[in-house]
Amino acid sequence: MKFRNLVLLELLFNLFVLAAAFSALSEETVRISSGEWPPYMSQNMEYYGLASRIVSEAFGLEGMKVSYGFFPRKRSLYETNTGAGWDGSILWFRTPELERDFYISDPVVDSRFVFFHLKDRPFEWSTIEDLKKYNIGGTLEYDYGPDLSTAEKEGRISLERVPNDEQNFKKLIFGRIDAFPQDLDVGQFMAKNMKSDEAERITFNPKPLRIDPLCLILTKKNKNGNLLLERFNRGLKKLRASGEYASIMRPFFVGKVMIVANHNVKDDQITRDELKGIFLGKITRWSDGKRINFAILKNEENTDAFLKYYVGKSYTQFSDHWGQMLFTGKGQMPPSFDNASDIAEFIAKTDGSVGYILNEIPADNLKIIEVRQ
Repeated sequence: MKFRNLVLLELLFNLFVLAAAFSALSEETVRISSGEWPPYMSQNMEYYGLASRIVSEAFGLEGMKVSYGFFPRKRSLYETNTGAGWDGSILWFRTPELERDFYISDPVVDSRFVFFHLKDRPFEWSTIEDLKKYNIGGTLEYDYGPDLSTAEKEGRISLERVPNDEQNFKKLIFGRIDAFPQDLDVGQFMAKNMKSDEAERITFNPKPLRIDPLCLILTKKNKNGNLLLERFNRGLKKLRASGEYASIMRPFFVGKVMIVANHNVKDDQITRDELKGIFLGKITRWSDGKRINFAILKNEENTDAFLKYYVGKSYTQFSDHWGQMLFTGKGQMPPSFDNASDIAEFIAKTDGSVGYILNEIPADNLKIIEVRQ
């Protein structure tokens, strides 16, 4: 009897130790340095911004908590690199320089940099060389991608760099610069928070300057940095697989989409109402009389988000609409594809065609159509 009691006590003790260890693990806190770059990061936003929420949720699925500290951009990197209490930092592009000192995570969000300009001052470009004729603004310490960075270093392009993005918007409003590059979501967020009469004057050229993922970086000075990286990436995969990542990203979906057309289409821009008319079969010709062909992705979250934003219908309602069109002899259901790459191929080969793709899909052989309000 005494032996059985000892075994039972030992078992209870082991369970207690395991529970204590699990509790300590679940309460482990990762300290992340950050900065003000809304809507991705901000100490004044719910969840500290979109990217901060994704990072917190991903670590949370691995039983870890996240604590954020907000610093100027350069200091944020310095504080993390010293290893003095900060485990990592968000958000950063992957570069060889950062890879020397940090572990780089899987993509947290995808960034698409475009040129913002005034509606009454048209801004068109195809190559970096085209930018020479414009007065281009820039923000100190921003990395605008290898093409523009190389051109700037070689003196082929000159950027009027100022300390922050707000100053660039002011210079834009006052006509002191013609355009400046900014992440699309960040730029649109900033414009919406300007005075209404100023915000109304702001637009952007949809051609992307750079499209790259932004990541969490974890200092190599932390002996457990590689383990933190594994746990974060594992949690991020769980977040994506659960559908919660897509749910968090849905309000920002529009900034991740490009409306593209066959290169033979002469129109460079359309209004949202015109785009809606096309997808509902009410507008069937381009401005030059060429017949419009359009395609969509098969039913998935991006398709539903696209249709709700631009067409005002869910995928089910959209399908019902075209079913009725077919029944009454007014039209046929547009072709649908399993992925955006197939849509891109269809549009590239089909005269007069139009559709949407996510910005990570190469669009070199397609024409980007700007959607105006």
